[in-house]
Amino acid sequence: MENKVGRALRRGVALGLVLAAAVALHNMPVGMAIGAAFAGPAQEAGHAGVLAAIIIGLHNVPEGMSIAAPLLTGGSRPAGAVGVTALSGLPTILGALLGYSAGVMDPALLGASLAFAAGAMLYVVVEELIPEASAGKHSNLGTLFFAAGFTIMLALDVVLG
Repeated sequence: MENKVGRALRRGVALGLVLAAAVALHNMPVGMAIGAAFAGPAQEAGHAGVLAAIIIGLHNVPEGMSIAAPLLTGGSRPAGAVGVTALSGLPTILGALLGYSAGVMDPALLGASLAFAAGAMLYVVVEELIPEASAGKHSNLGTLFFAAGFTIMLALDVVLG
C-alpha cells in the first residue's frame, strides 16, 4: 500500500513540474504577443497592450491551478507550489520585454513562436493530462469534460474565427 501511495505522490509532483515547464515554454511567445501589442502605433498601443495583458492574465489563472493542483496532491508544501507556479510565469515578462523591444514583430516570427507554444502545450495534454484524466474510478467524467471543453473550443472558433 505504501509503495502505491508513494508512487502516486511522486507522479503528482512530476506532473506538476512537467506542466510548469510546458507553461513556461508557452509563456515566452505569449509575452512576446503582449509586448508587440504595446509596441504598436502610439494611439492604439496602450489600449491593445492592456487588453492583451488582461485577457492573458485571466487565462493564466487556470494554468496556474493546473500546475499547483498536482503539486499539492503530490505532497508539495503550498509555498513550494506557489513558487513553482510563479516561476513558470516569468517567461511572460521576458517575452513581453523582447516583443516590445523588437517593436512591431514580423508576423511570421510571431506565428512561429505561438505555434511552438501551442505544440508544447499539446504535447503535455496528449502525453500527461488525457492519460491522467482517463485513469481511476471516475475516468468517464474526465472524458466527458474533455469532450465538452473540446466542443466549446470548436464552437468558439467557428463563431469568433
